[in-house]
Amino acid sequence: MPTTEKEIKGNMLGDKVGTSVASFQIIAGAGPWKYLLGIKMRGVYYSMGDGHFIWKGGATIPDDNFKKIDGYIHKKNKN
Repeated sequence: MPTTEKEIKGNMLGDKVGTSVASFQIIAGAGPWKYLLGIKMRGVYYSMGDGHFIWKGGATIPDDNFKKIDGYIHKKNKN
C-alpha cells in the first residue's frame, strides 16, 4: 500500500505523509546487480510533494559481493 494511503498520524503533513521508514529485499537482478540478490535495503523516505522525494538508506553487502560488483563495472567500462 502506498504511504499516501496509510494513516500515520505522527508523520502527517496536512493530508500527506512527511516521512516513512521502509525496507525491501532485492529479489531479481541482471549484470552486476545479481550480486545483490537477497540483500535487504533499509532507509528513510521523505516526500517533498509533486512526485519529488528523497530516499536515504543503506545495506550490508558482503565484501565478496561488493568486489564482484566493482570488478564487473570496471571490466565493462574498459571496452
